[in-house]
Amino acid sequence: MTDSPEEGSAVSKPANWVVYILQCADQTLYTGITNNLDHRINEHENGTGAKYTRGRAPLKLIYSETHSSRSQASKREVEIKSFDRARKLRLASAGYPTSKSSRSAARLGTSSSINRGRSCPSEGVNGQMGSD
Repeated sequence: MTDSPEEGSAVSKPANWVVYILQCADQTLYTGITNNLDHRINEHENGTGAKYTRGRAPLKLIYSETHSSRSQASKREVEIKSFDRARKLRLASAGYPTSKSSRSAARLGTSSSINRGRSCPSEGVNGQMGSD
């Protein structure tokens, strides 16, 4: 008998979910969640992401934080979306919690026009919120 999981078993490393904030070219903010930050940012940039970000490029990732479950990430997304613009920008400028994932994403993107820094929640002009 071996200690390794049987083939086809459900044992796997949990997915990391990321809550992120993008700053659009018109200076509005968009907050979302994903389990693949680079892919999702590319979708936003190519116009296949959220309707809110279409036509608002270039985009800048200003804040991100990692959660171990979709549920946790969704709850945090809702919380961040309830923040006013100033509070979201303070969160982004404080840069916490900064995940390893967001730091590596900040180093990527040489072929992409998106400015990848940290990510932050979404908010449109006059406090309107963008969302998927």
